[in-house]
Amino acid sequence: ISSGMHPDVHVITRELVRYIDSGGKSKANSLSIKVLRNEITGDPEAGREAPISKRSLRGRGKFFIIDEADLMETPAQSALLRTLEEPPPDSFLVMISTSPHELMQTIRSRSQIVWFSALDDRVIIPPLVERGLSADDAALVARLAHGSLGQALRWVEEMRVIDEKNAAAQKRKAASAGDDDDDTPPVNKFSPGGVLAWARQMGDVLDRMVR
Repeated sequence: ISSGMHPDVHVITRELVRYIDSGGKSKANSLSIKVLRNEITGDPEAGREAPISKRSLRGRGKFFIIDEADLMETPAQSALLRTLEEPPPDSFLVMISTSPHELMQTIRSRSQIVWFSALDDRVIIPPLVERGLSADDAALVARLAHGSLGQALRWVEEMRVIDEKNAAAQKRKAASAGDDDDDTPPVNKFSPGGVLAWARQMGDVLDRMVR
């Protein structure tokens, strides 16, 4: 399961749209109906069988885990609703969300809600350090994540992407240096390190205020 190779355990994420969108224009900011149809509900009009209706290969049931379920677009939630109303036998649908109120009321009313306790910072910090953060920055991100390892990891990934974009912008700026005909506006870079430093300073101020 941890390697993602179990035939009856399917993890659905918004990034899957990049494999479905042949045009390559999707930014994967949300969970689209294309992803839900391809991975769970199928598309009768297109003659695509619903994966959730297929038999379990191991004979012990099928599990479909939707990460960041609150990012499902409204059409995607509507498509999922019928599956929730008439679930195939031996099928389990798990929706993970930090903002369940963003889901349609009809989705929530047909689901069994399970609340998870916040993780201790000591559990969150090591995976962040493994991904390149300093111990101090990892501690800060863990504190801001309020016990959510998933949220902390998403922030680290977003900062990595920003770093890459900043590096690319810096290369373009260096390449165009000295070009009098270059009228490209200066790059207003967003520095993850700068944001973490600001958050640390603000946290220190707030800590002093409540002592």
